[in-house]
Amino acid sequence: MKLGLKIIFRLSLALIIILGSIFTITNFVLKDRFEKIELDQSVIRLQQAKNTLQSTIDNIRIKASDWAQWDDSYNYVRKPNPDFVKSNLGPETLVNLNVDYILIFNNQQQLVVSSPVTFNDSEQFSKLTKEYKGLINVNQQTHLITSLPITNSAGTATPAGIIIFGKLFNNTLISHLNDTVNLKMS
Repeated sequence: MKLGLKIIFRLSLALIIILGSIFTITNFVLKDRFEKIELDQSVIRLQQAKNTLQSTIDNIRIKASDWAQWDDSYNYVRKPNPDFVKSNLGPETLVNLNVDYILIFNNQQQLVVSSPVTFNDSEQFSKLTKEYKGLINVNQQTHLITSLPITNSAGTATPAGIIIFGKLFNNTLISHLNDTVNLKMS
């Protein structure tokens, strides 16, 4: 073999070894760093999703607390009156409050009113006899709810029942979460 070919062969072999080493080292170092970055971003997005859910639940609770500590609700649960339902629980109420349903139970755990009227799972909620906010699963459907004792506007009367505001964890809410935190859930 001629000297020129030997030099070219050895330089080519050295170049292949150097490039292979650089590729291997870079692959290990960068791959680990990219995986860590992706994991960190996933953790951040999950925390954002959790915060968004918590914020949604907190907003529902704020709205429910207005209704729970209100003379009209207190009087209604003690002595149901169709005028209360007619003037306060129309379809626009649910839209304005950004909830899917409102349930009112008396102290005997009997449903006094349901809005919408066709809400089918109200029996499952009658067991909520104290203040609660969070996620619950009813008939294989997840709900974001808050339940509060119903008392007078001053908050001094003995509770007469429980009011529950709820929102279904459905595609609309999932889409909102996806848009808010750029997290793909299904």
